[in-house]
Amino acid sequence: MPLNSNKKGREAENRVATFLRVRGWECELVRLAGTIDRGDIWTPPQHLETAHRLEVKNHANIVTALNEACRDVVKLNVLFPHETCLGVVARPGKSVSEWYAVRQMKDVFTDHVGDSF
Repeated sequence: MPLNSNKKGREAENRVATFLRVRGWECELVRLAGTIDRGDIWTPPQHLETAHRLEVKNHANIVTALNEACRDVVKLNVLFPHETCLGVVARPGKSVSEWYAVRQMKDVFTDHVGDSF
């Protein structure tokens, strides 16, 4: 019997949280509260300079998952500009360590010489 999308998504989020905890990262699963999406997983500032917000996508069609992750990362960046926001895209049949993390280029490669492009 196939999993419904909510259960499949929650299971992927639990796998990512376990992956982080095993590697020494504190994290919490964020429950949807109201109409503002705050991401699926939050890590407090610890090993790096900022907190992290992760939006986990688990679809059979990886292109759909990538598109949704990109869209949701942009929204999280607007809501939480001082945190590192990532989309996490599940890869069917792969371990969490082989899933993709998606960010905007401007957040990875900040300007070193002045105004943004």
